[in-house]
Amino acid sequence: PAILQTLAAKLAAKGFVVATPAYTLSDEAQYPASIHDIALATQWLKSNASRFHLNAEKLTLAGSSAGGQIAALLAYSHGTLLNQSASLTVNARVLINIDGLSDFTTPLALRYENDKNKAVTSASKWLGRYEEVPAIWQHASPINYISNTSPATLFINGGFARFYAGKKAVQEQLTERGITNKEHVFKEAPHCFWLFHPWQNNTVELISEFINKQLAVDSSR
Repeated sequence: PAILQTLAAKLAAKGFVVATPAYTLSDEAQYPASIHDIALATQWLKSNASRFHLNAEKLTLAGSSAGGQIAALLAYSHGTLLNQSASLTVNARVLINIDGLSDFTTPLALRYENDKNKAVTSASKWLGRYEEVPAIWQHASPINYISNTSPATLFINGGFARFYAGKKAVQEQLTERGITNKEHVFKEAPHCFWLFHPWQNNTVELISEFINKQLAVDSSR
């Protein structure tokens, strides 16, 4: 998406190969169409690794807001939730989740994402009403895919916990499995902080440092 181009350019300036694929919005198709889109985009990048001078074995998935939830869902499930062929397997070494939900079914998330005072919410438009299809809300929650092969994870968050509901429980599961996970919270920052000064440059530094450190650890094993 064009809105992420500046952030992507700053990461590219630090030596990373960065792609910002778009995905189908709920106006066009409900879950899991957008997940499928990003899995296909990832597969396309891997199949064109030599063309873009990238190392397909050092894949990082990153996303902000809804993109953070999508990235986490793919990273933790390795794409298996799509029930597709092995060609759509997604093996990320690192996950960067910026203000993305980890669990749609927490009380905090449901208070906003399934607000009964609203005819439709952004989540219900994508998933359907929770009362009618709770299994889909669970299926779309990254927390339900944590395993011993989950990637190292960095959470970067602003000042509104509703946008990253379920994060603490995910961190606990990752820690129990010995999987590296870190968090940084900009306490006074608004949602979409990563697009604006001064938080954008700080976000770039946090991402760069975490990826480089994790890949260096992997290389030493």
